[in-house]
Amino acid sequence: MMSGYALFQQGAGAASTQALNTALTMKADLSDFPGTSMCLEILAWVAASQRRHRRAAWLIGATDEMYKTEGPDVTVDD
Repeated sequence: MMSGYALFQQGAGAASTQALNTALTMKADLSDFPGTSMCLEILAWVAASQRRHRRAAWLIGATDEMYKTEGPDVTVDD
């Protein structure tokens, strides 16, 4: 996940997406919902940077729902 984030910061959208998709699969296999949510959020940032606004909105929506189901320790600012 951190590699995907670093690649995003460097402007390497395709490599970032590939790393994040790998991390997403691993996080899901581990039932790491906070990590899964973060991967989706960074993927939304990548989509937004590529002007894929509908995909970015969809990913942020999915992320928001995952954060909401995580319990009282996780908050999402409106």
